[in-house]
Parts: sequence; structure tokens; C-alpha cells
Amino acid sequence: MNGSICRLCGDTKDSQSLSADITDTSIKSQLETLKINLDDDKFLPNSVCFSCVDTLEVCSKFAQKVAEVQERLKNDLLQQLNSVTYDDFEHFELKIERLDENFPKKSTTIERNRGIKMRREVLKYTMSDLFKDELSQGKFSSEIDQMPVQDSTDVLKNIGWFNYEWKCQGCNGIFSNVMDLEKHSMKCIKKRCINSCQSCLKEFPSYSTFLNHIVDRHQSLLKFSCIICSEFHWNFIDLFQHITTSHSEYSTFFCLYCGKFFFTGALLRDHLMIHRPELELPEYFCDICGTKTYKKQILLSHMSRFHLERRFTCECCAFSFKYRAELIQHQQSQHSDECNEECKFCGKKFKNKRKLRRHVRNMHEETGIVLNCEHCGKASKNMKAHKTHMKIHSDKSCFQCTYCSRTFKHSSGFKYHLRIHTGEKPYVCPKCDQKFIDWPNCKKHIRSSHGLTDVKPIQIQMGK
Repeated sequence: MNGSICRLCGDTKDSQSLSADITDTSIKSQLETLKINLDDDKFLPNSVCFSCVDTLEVCSKFAQKVAEVQERLKNDLLQQLNSVTYDDFEHFELKIERLDENFPKKSTTIERNRGIKMRREVLKYTMSDLFKDELSQGKFSSEIDQMPVQDSTDVLKNIGWFNYEWKCQGCNGIFSNVMDLEKHSMKCIKKRCINSCQSCLKEFPSYSTFLNHIVDRHQSLLKFSCIICSEFHWNFIDLFQHITTSHSEYSTFFCLYCGKFFFTGALLRDHLMIHRPELELPEYFCDICGTKTYKKQILLSHMSRFHLERRFTCECCAFSFKYRAELIQHQQSQHSDECNEECKFCGKKFKNKRKLRRHVRNMHEETGIVLNCEHCGKASKNMKAHKTHMKIHSDKSCFQCTYCSRTFKHSSGFKYHLRIHTGEKPYVCPKCDQKFIDWPNCKKHIRSSHGLTDVKPIQIQMGK
């Protein structure tokens, strides 16, 4: 190669601009300081230009200075540590003091969960304390429920909590009541038992939610029945007195106004706000925006909706979720063809339990509720279906287009119309990536163009 090329910068220089040889001792030492290694190849240029020599000298001096400063700082630190002795701490004195025995034994906990700050007094509420005025003076702020007279006959002999099977999920043991099952489950499987409704196949994580579901949806008279021995009483005060005297070893919580069951006394106290608004409940507050509420679950829902980041993204449609469970449910319902949940009544299969429960509730569950249309007489099983049908007879349009002022009664037609203006095509063919404005046209394309009947369109979230 030409000898007029600088070995360091690689630029072509004339002979007068080349000052030194790469084998010079000073240049070698400076390169070693900067930890630069050059091969001793006779076919490579050995000359170095003046500019590179000056730059190399400045850089090597700076590197040497940095190394010297670090060494000096380490030595100073060691000298300071060696000069400290234990005698310097003799003037410190540790003193343990005992709290006053008359000090209130209430404790305050501070919980932090996803940026939530909550302060609440830790107290053990009992029904006797919560309903102290009602039980002693008989003063109720609202009327309490009473058992209907016409139902207090021999029919009640066949109604009771004894008709339900209280079975342990770990050892398959059978118990006489739900309280014994709950106590046994905490020892057997180290967690609360999950109760499943045999009528609508819905599962409940606590016995109180299960009991309330049975009362609200299937057998309302069971709220007057003792959950321990299934004995019926005329009202909730008699029921409470029966449990207190006959089953004092059990801790149960239910409202003396409406009979609703609760898992803890704190939840029952929160519920009493409905019947006794004068109660002062402790507040939970968000330390991000200052939102206040007296229920912990409401604050958790607020934080999840407004302050929690979406960290889990679907690899199929790039839609993001806040929780992993939501992502798994989305992938099973939108991008999977597996249907593992089977209806025990008709054999129809569904992708998840939520759709199965909705199918059982709408098609097989006899709730006794029939809503007839006053215009055409059509019968609807629930209020949602009835309201959707009534929109046909109404002239009111709930949705209005911001582009052309056209109005619509249903949200589905309104969304379809908006895509015409915006050009959004959220449905994609998984074979050729062609996009469509709605699901039926995309499904038709997959069947006619690719000959596939089991493949479904992929729905993407626009703007995500």
C-alpha cells in the first residue's frame, strides 16, 4: 500500500505532513495507555500524521489523569475508614420504652397497591356491635323483610340449605353446612372452597357470594333459613337470636334489614350505608388524583381504569391489556378455535365459561321473568333483550354521526357507518392480509377465495 497514508486516521497525506513512525516508543506507550492494539504487519502503512500525533498525546494525558484521580480517591477513602474506631460511638445510648397500658389498642395500616394509598382502622366488627341500637331499642331506619305468611306452611319443610351438597375439593369429604366446609378447606387445601351453582354453572370464590346468588336468582326464601341447621324464622332478628344462642361457635355476618350475607364484618359495615346513611365510614383515597371512596374495591377499579398501564400486548392483533388474565381471555375468544366448555343441557360448546354462563342463563334457566312488548307482544327473558327490542318501536335515535349528522338506533349500525367516513377496516384475512370493513364480508372472502370454512377473520383494534 502507499506509504503516504496515515496508519491511525487513514487519510492520504503528503510526505511533509507525516511526522513519525508507528514503531516509535512514545507513540506505542500512548496507544497502550488508551488500550489500542495495532498489528505489526509490514504490508500496512507505518506513518502517522501530525494531527493524529497531537490528538493521541492529548488523549493519553487525559487517560493518565483519570487513572491517577481514581487511585487517589480510593486511598483517601481507605484512610478515612481506618481512622474510625468503635470508641466514637460510646456516646450513643439505646433505650427501650414500654407503651402506656391505657393506650388505645386500635392499629392503623397503610396499604400500597399499584400506587394506591389507603388508611383504615383495623377492627373486628361483630353483628352485636353493628346492630347494637336495633337489637336493644328495636329502632330500624327502614322496614325489615318478613317471611310471607302464605309461604310459612308445609312447603318450607322441603326448602333449606340441607338440599345443597357441601363437598371438599381436596378430600371429597361431605359436610352438613357451608361454615364447616369453609373451616375444613382452610386446613385441607389451604384456601377457601369454591362453590359452584348447579343451575347456572357459575362459580363463586366465597361462600357469602354463593349464598347471595342462590337467594337472589333461585330461592329467595332461603334468606330466612339458618345456614347451620336450615331452621326457618319469621324475620332476621329471630334468625340472628337463634344463631347466637344455638350456634354461638360460628361467626356469621348478614344484614338484619335485607338478609344479605357477607364474608367479614367490615363488608357488612360498608353495606349498612344503604340502610343507615348517617354512618361515618373510613375513606380510601388515590394518592395520584385524590379520588376518595369508602370502598376499597371501587378505588382498585378506579386505579385500574385511569392510572394502570397496559403492559400485555396480543401478538396477533397488537391490542394491549392491563392484566395477563384479560390477554389470555382475549386470545381464547378471538384467536383460538378451541371450544372446551360444553353445555350440559344441549351439548353446545363454547370458548370460555363466560359465554357458557350467558348461554345457560338465556336459553335454559327458568327465571320466571317474562317481559312482553306493549306494541307487538314479543316476550323477552331479560331486561337487556327487552330494551334492545323496544328500540324498534321508538323514534328516538341514540347515536348521531359527527360527519354527516345521520342518526342510528343501534351502536352496531353506527360503528359500521363511521368506518365509511374514517376508512377503517378492522377485519383482516389471516391468509392474504386483505382488510374488510365488517366481519361478514371478510368471512365470505375467506370461504370463497381460499376455500376455508373453519378459519375466522382477525379483528384488530384501530388506533392502538
